[in-house]
Amino acid sequence: MKKNLFLGLLAAVVLFPFSAKALTLVDEDAALEEDQGYIGWNGATVVKDEEGVYNVKLGADVEGDFVVRDGETVVLDLNGYDLINYTKSVEAIKVYKDGKLTIKDTSEGEKGVVTHKEDSTYSVITNLGTLIIEGGKFTTDQNFYIVRNEGSLTISGGEFVSTSSNTSMLGNIKWENMDVTPTMVIDDGTFEANSAVIRNNIDSSLEINGGDLTSHNSYVVSNSASAVVNGGVLTSEKSSVFMNIINDEIEVEGEMMSATVETTLKVSDTAEVTSATDKNDYVVYDNAVSEDVSADYEFVTDENGNIVMNEKVEVSEPVDNPTSDDKEEENPDTSDSIITYIILGVVSSLALVITSIYVKKKSYN
Repeated sequence: MKKNLFLGLLAAVVLFPFSAKALTLVDEDAALEEDQGYIGWNGATVVKDEEGVYNVKLGADVEGDFVVRDGETVVLDLNGYDLINYTKSVEAIKVYKDGKLTIKDTSEGEKGVVTHKEDSTYSVITNLGTLIIEGGKFTTDQNFYIVRNEGSLTISGGEFVSTSSNTSMLGNIKWENMDVTPTMVIDDGTFEANSAVIRNNIDSSLEINGGDLTSHNSYVVSNSASAVVNGGVLTSEKSSVFMNIINDEIEVEGEMMSATVETTLKVSDTAEVTSATDKNDYVVYDNAVSEDVSADYEFVTDENGNIVMNEKVEVSEPVDNPTSDDKEEENPDTSDSIITYIILGVVSSLALVITSIYVKKKSYN
């Protein structure tokens, strides 16, 4: 293994002294053929096991653009060291469509940090494939996601901190591949953001099973698709925990893409939800009319103890209908009416005759 690392080091130094430090995980021969740097020359040990998995363990702080390409499976152990991007326009880590990356930190002391340089123009991590985060620390102080997820993301540990003023910390989003449904599962970890913790964009799936998620100034979850919360501690210090957006859309390459998945939310009673004292836990916003339409929705408990979002059903005001007895009184049978009219007619005729006789007598007198 040492010989292979030496060859990788030699190739990187002799052939690519002025190239960007692209940490693509291929073997030495492929690196030579494709003009790619090899991670071995950046203070890491790389062991490719019998199943073809690259096990990468940092032995120093690394400044490089770490790429997991199609078909590669990688386990990255930060080992207490930091990883930061080399190129400002490139992520610190990018996982391509059929790549798989697991990030952990086995160090006993302070955990390694994955972040990006000041004035970088991209998220810290972009995932188009499969990304599993088990440990480490992930930070940004710029207006980009820590993880922009366009594939499958599972977080079961680690510390995430974003001081961005207007961008969510983690985002499910369709961008490079509109045929993929981004999925995000949060099992554990600590998440602290100035803005929203999670942005679940259109046609995406979010599941929160645990973890401690806190937003200082905004929502914890901004949801435009399907979100299920089975557990965890969700706290918004100055706003509502959940913002649900209906009729949402997103602009991709100049074209507006409308949602094809309805906005739904289900929150278990095992989740701890705490909003600011003057805010409701749940808000609904209609993107089509740019209005808060929370009054048109209700959040009720289903038969399984989950809070779910339902649109209120309009009920017409009842009209007072007369009873059957009233109808009979107001509309007597036709035969009764005829008899009544006959009697009235006879009485009227008699009255006329009597009056006529009386008048004649008076005239004679």
